[in-house]
Amino acid sequence: PEGAINRLLLSFQTNPQFPILLLVTVIVLAAFFMLIAILRKNRKRWLEQLNEESKFAKDEIEAILATNAIILKHTLSGIPYYERIFTSLNTPVELISGLGSAMTSFLDEFGQPASYGVETLERSGLSITSHRIEKSTLTIISSRGLPDSVVSKISKAHAAIHAKISHLLDDSYEYQKISSRVIEHEFIAAGFNFLIKEGFQINTSRIGRIKHNSAISRTIRKGIGFLQDYPGERTNLKELMKYLTDKTRSEDIAAKVIMFAQAFRILEEAVYD
Repeated sequence: PEGAINRLLLSFQTNPQFPILLLVTVIVLAAFFMLIAILRKNRKRWLEQLNEESKFAKDEIEAILATNAIILKHTLSGIPYYERIFTSLNTPVELISGLGSAMTSFLDEFGQPASYGVETLERSGLSITSHRIEKSTLTIISSRGLPDSVVSKISKAHAAIHAKISHLLDDSYEYQKISSRVIEHEFIAAGFNFLIKEGFQINTSRIGRIKHNSAISRTIRKGIGFLQDYPGERTNLKELMKYLTDKTRSEDIAAKVIMFAQAFRILEEAVYD
């Protein structure tokens, strides 16, 4: 130890740049460890938020399953710039599109033209939820009313979409070219991934990330493990929900497992990029 100290002192005396290099090294190491601490803190906060949101997982999964159509329209013209209609249901496509127009007319006639926010309407056995911003109106048609947690997420997604594309909504030619990928990405980012209703792939290579993560409850990790043995490479939300409910014997747990699987990108969709 004494020899090492002597060599260090000698370096200070013979190499004028040594103190600077030592200081830079210390700063770099301190920044590195600080970055690691911040990442761990953010990861912990993200998991806490995910755990909190998973309390509403069953309601939100049921809301996605009940969704018949998602339509985004230019508020003033009423011309849609995005439509996603789930034709696998027995409800005629013409009825769904017609109800979307009916909702817009209803708001224009009975609401205040300059008012924004969420409106709901029940008609023909369907629930119609509309969220209006300055230049854009979002309409979701479903077979049941949407829970507050979902309404909050779709409102957040719509606001993010409007912030990104509002400059295009001033030109009728431009807003017809708005990419569906941009719109769907914002819905997923807000936590309402309606795309999994129709189909997705299970990426089993990512299951290990969560199976051995002690910060996640044992029940959820066990449920994620069941995905490893899922029959087939591609499935949809209804089939996966049934499979996990049979395995876990709980719809609540099955829904939470699906929510965590989405968050860890085990359920793959192209728009995850």
